Amino acid sequence: MNSLHTIVCNKMTERLEMVKMLRSAGLVLAVMAVLLIAPGGASAALYSGSTLLPVGSEVVGNNAGNIQFKAAGETQFECTSSKFNAVVTKNPLSGSSKLTINSFTFNGVGSDGKCATPWGATRVSMDTPACFKTVEEKALWEETGASCSEPAKLVGITIESAFTGKCHYSSYQLFNVLGNEPLQFRSQERTMTKDGDSHTGLCLTSIAMVGTWNVTTASGGSMRYTY
Repeated sequence: MNSLHTIVCNKMTERLEMVKMLRSAGLVLAVMAVLLIAPGGASAALYSGSTLLPVGSEVVGNNAGNIQFKAAGETQFECTSSKFNAVVTKNPLSGSSKLTINSFTFNGVGSDGKCATPWGATRVSMDTPACFKTVEEKALWEETGASCSEPAKLVGITIESAFTGKCHYSSYQLFNVLGNEPLQFRSQERTMTKDGDSHTGLCLTSIAMVGTWNVTTASGGSMRYTY
């Protein structure tokens, strides 16, 4: 009886060890599956179709709808047209992607293509070069002043009319990724603080920019951002 009991106990122990081994194997397979899937789903990079955009590629952003400029939550004026031109300066399969912005313009229905505002035709211009870069590999991009190869600083925007004179504002800007193909960036309503004016005392103390841009290759090809 004792020998039979010992045999039964040994068999049960072997089966328990086998179950543990199978569970461990299952976990290993699950981890391997995740690792195999990760490059397509967890990488953060810009693509044109299935092609990873190489450094040096030109990128263009054109507004989708009017660009609003707000103060205290109220729209002060709108620009009907906006465009930025940028160059890919970094685009790894993981980590931070970067676009150096060489120009960022705003136009409207006012005289000389300026934006129409309550205080007359107004020129709106963003300081360039500037830099778009991904934030923690999420669907969020940050715009900072200076090119991507230089230390980051606040990005500035100038709003100038005959009535107000020249008003300058600065802040870091954040853009959400709304969709892919077309890739869309939408600016968050972040307050830009006045840090300079032409001493007329008529500049708004702060301004916030809200708008959406369709982002494509320079030739108009669709783009997507994976993260």
